[in-house]
Amino acid sequence: MELYVIRSEHHETPLAEIRTDGRNIDWIVDNSRGKLKQVAQGDFEALKAFIDKTSHMIMEVPEGPTPGLLRYSLENGDIVEITTDGKTAMLNGSVLEYEHKMALMSAINSGQLKVKGRADLKTPLPIKPKPKTVVSKELPKSEVNKSFLDEVKRKQKKEKSKNAMGRYGSDAKIEDIDFSDSHCPAMGKQLLYLLKYGDDHA
Repeated sequence: MELYVIRSEHHETPLAEIRTDGRNIDWIVDNSRGKLKQVAQGDFEALKAFIDKTSHMIMEVPEGPTPGLLRYSLENGDIVEITTDGKTAMLNGSVLEYEHKMALMSAINSGQLKVKGRADLKTPLPIKPKPKTVVSKELPKSEVNKSFLDEVKRKQKKEKSKNAMGRYGSDAKIEDIDFSDSHCPAMGKQLLYLLKYGDDHA
């Protein structure tokens, strides 16, 4: 999965934020009033070609922290991946549109699809941007290792305590996720609960 922000020289606010598998597009934010969606017609290459032709638009990797991926395996062999913010879902490497994400959640909820392997919310997979050539200075290893290990131990202890009390409907790790910017906040949260606890929570 790749994450991009689309900007224009004519606007301070980004025109759009998208997530893509290189083919399909999940529109996280669209401030273009649907114009970019109309141009793309669901095809990332078409969107990219359009932006490349303009003189005022750019598409870049977002700065700052990004969500991770939680991977689940279903009994039928399919692999489902959902971002830790609950906004984007992938099935066998393909980004799902809103309607398909709803259908997937419905199938899991009804028992038509059963989760075989559940992801650990504490260890999501990173979504890495395309590599850039960066020259950086190395910090002394002793200083980096000590502070890093201390921070990891502290977080592990906190997360272990937090997740020990998690259960369907009141999992602190899931409840702490901000779903406010997603198309349907309740759906993102419910999908994470279904994938973690399955439909056998009753």
